[in-house]
Amino acid sequence: MGSRKSMKRLEYIDILRGISIIGVVLIHVISILGGVEAGVWHIVYLGLTRYCVPMFFVCMGAILLQKDRELNIHKLYTKNIPRFLIAIFLYGLLHKITRFFLGQYGQLSFGELLFAYPKKFITGELEFSFWFMYALIPIYFMLPILKAIVVQDHSLKVVKIFLGLWMMASLINGLSYLEPFSFLNTWTNGNQNLCTVYGYPGYVVLGAYLGEKKFTKGQRYVLYSIGGFACIVSIVEQTIRVDRGYGLEYTLFDYYSPTTIWLTIAVFVFIKYIWRERQIRKWYSRVLLFAGCYSMGIYFLHTIALLLLQHWLTIRYVSWRPIRSLVDVILVFAVTLLVVWSMSKNKYSRKWI
Repeated sequence: MGSRKSMKRLEYIDILRGISIIGVVLIHVISILGGVEAGVWHIVYLGLTRYCVPMFFVCMGAILLQKDRELNIHKLYTKNIPRFLIAIFLYGLLHKITRFFLGQYGQLSFGELLFAYPKKFITGELEFSFWFMYALIPIYFMLPILKAIVVQDHSLKVVKIFLGLWMMASLINGLSYLEPFSFLNTWTNGNQNLCTVYGYPGYVVLGAYLGEKKFTKGQRYVLYSIGGFACIVSIVEQTIRVDRGYGLEYTLFDYYSPTTIWLTIAVFVFIKYIWRERQIRKWYSRVLLFAGCYSMGIYFLHTIALLLLQHWLTIRYVSWRPIRSLVDVILVFAVTLLVVWSMSKNKYSRKWI
C-alpha cells in the first residue's frame, strides 16, 4: 500500500510480488485444506515457494531504499504506518467475524468476540497468516535508518559488509540444524537468537543491493545454479527427515536458512533480467502486474476466501492430490483477485488494498 506510483517504474517488482503472492496462496491452501500430506509433493511445493515471503521484504528494499527515491519520514510515521495498523485491525476483525459466522468459535457470543478483539490485536493473536503483517511493522519503523545507510554508502561497501555478516549468520543458522554442528543452536535460540538481529532487515537491505547491482550474464548463471542447487538440497533434506519419521520441520526451509536466501536471490535476479529482456507481454503478465500491485490486499483477503470456499473446492472432484491443490489455489486466487479488482475500482476502498 502507498507505493504504486514508484512501482510503475519497476514493473519486474510487481511481477515478483505477483508470483510471490500466488506462492503464498499455495502454501496456505495446502496447509489449511491438507490437500497434500507431509510427503514428497507437500515438500516439493513448500521447497519451490520458500522464497515467496522473503521476496516481499526484498521487493520492499528494492523500492523504498532506491537512492534516487525520497523517503518522506513525516508521511511514513503519520500516515503510512497508522494506515497499515488500521488495515491490520480491520482485516483481522473481518477474519474473526467470518470464523464466527462459520461456527468456529463454539459458544462464544458475538459481543464477547468484539470485546476480546482489541487485546487479540495488540498481542498479535489474529489469523495465522497475520504474523507477516506484524513482522512488517518494525521494518517500516526501521526504514529511515536503513535508507540512510544505503544512500550515504555510495560504493555499497558498508552494504556489502552488512550482507556478508548477514550471510554468515544465516550459515550459522543453517549449520545448527545438522547434527555435527548442533552446538551452534545456542546462537539461534533464546537470548542469543541471531534471527532477532539479522532476520528480515537483511532481506530489505539485500533488495536495495540487488535492485542497484548490475550482473553480467555469467554472474547470473552462477546465481541461478546456486539458487537451484539450494532449492534441491532443502527439498532433499526435508524428504529425508520425513522419511526417517521426524515429520515436517522447517530446518533448511527456514526463512533465515542460507538455502532460502540463495533461492530468493536467484529468483529476484532471474525475473529482473528476463522481464527487461522480454519484448512481448502476455495476458498472464497483466494478471501478475495487477496481483503484484495489490499483493497486500490479496494477502489480507485470500484466507477469508479460503475459509468461505473450503467446502466447495475440488476435494470431492479431483482425487490426485497434487493436481487438486493446484486447482484449489487457482480458484481461491481467482476469487480473491476478483474481490480486490472490484475494490480497486472504488477510490475509498482502493487505499485499503
